[in-house]
Amino acid sequence: MRTSPRCSPASPAAQYRYVSNEVAAQYQHDALILNAGYQNFDGQRTQSGSTTKHNRGLFLQGQYMLEALTLSAGIRREEVTYRHSPLSGQSLQSEQRLTSWELGANHRLSPQLALFANYSDAFVTPDVDRFFFTDWSSGSPVTAFNGFIEPAKARTLTVGANHQTARHRLKLSAFYAKLSNEIYYFETGPFSGINTNIDQSHKYGLELQDRVQITPRLSGHINYAWTRAIIDRENDGGGAFDGKELPGVSRHSVVLGLNLRVAERGNLHLSHTWRSSTWAAGDFDNNNAQRQKAFQSTDLTYRHQLDKHLDMYVGVSNLLDRKNGIWVRDDAIYPVQFERTWKLGARVQF
Repeated sequence: MRTSPRCSPASPAAQYRYVSNEVAAQYQHDALILNAGYQNFDGQRTQSGSTTKHNRGLFLQGQYMLEALTLSAGIRREEVTYRHSPLSGQSLQSEQRLTSWELGANHRLSPQLALFANYSDAFVTPDVDRFFFTDWSSGSPVTAFNGFIEPAKARTLTVGANHQTARHRLKLSAFYAKLSNEIYYFETGPFSGINTNIDQSHKYGLELQDRVQITPRLSGHINYAWTRAIIDRENDGGGAFDGKELPGVSRHSVVLGLNLRVAERGNLHLSHTWRSSTWAAGDFDNNNAQRQKAFQSTDLTYRHQLDKHLDMYVGVSNLLDRKNGIWVRDDAIYPVQFERTWKLGARVQF
């Protein structure tokens, strides 16, 4: 369901309230493991009225282990309700009943080598912020109701192999995904745009993950991904986007990392992330003069476990102070991780 945008005068920043709950149970007998449960989510955004999202979901997941073969299957049934109540005018409501499922198999050829395959039919429901945009054309921000948009759906096939030894763990996988209603932001002008759906698109790629225990205290890892994302059909572009690459998706990405155990409960982690240049985020017809520049960030973190319930950490992101940003269109750049950032925190588990 889509509606025409409704604009309201500039208002204070949006306020949010989220409440979520989950109840789950597990059954295990011999080679069979079953997990079942119920989840709910109630969220509200308040800004010139109220917009709510209510999710109710049931799920069941099972795994059956044979001698060298493990089979898995799962299903989820969810109901999501959106309601937009402006300060004046008629309230709007949208309801969706959605089902997702997956099937998987893992076959162990030897103690070191295993092959796997997985097929899934999944969905992603939009959060309430996707129903709004801010128009800056008048010089001061004007909040607009974007209209309800459809959940994104994807059918994905993944196949691959795992190879593991005492000091080495390698994973190689390939995937193909057919998507409908992929959610994206479409600029309608230099100072405004709307969140909407791509009618049909597809993605495919390869991923390599390798982890090596270099010494008893030092380990290293590399993750490499090659991805193609293609727009098959998008009516909002009048045919201009059909067959084009989805902007903002890097074809190549690499993460390199080292982890050093410097004390019995202390670990130092160094990583470097690189993503290749691609089309600017708003360049859906792939013809802008300026492209999204390559992203680079070097991060360093020290984490210390004080006891089984408490971790403390200190770190720095973008250690080398790279000037990263998101290119939206020519001469329109949003700074993202564009300077060195220090972090200090703790994690408590009960």
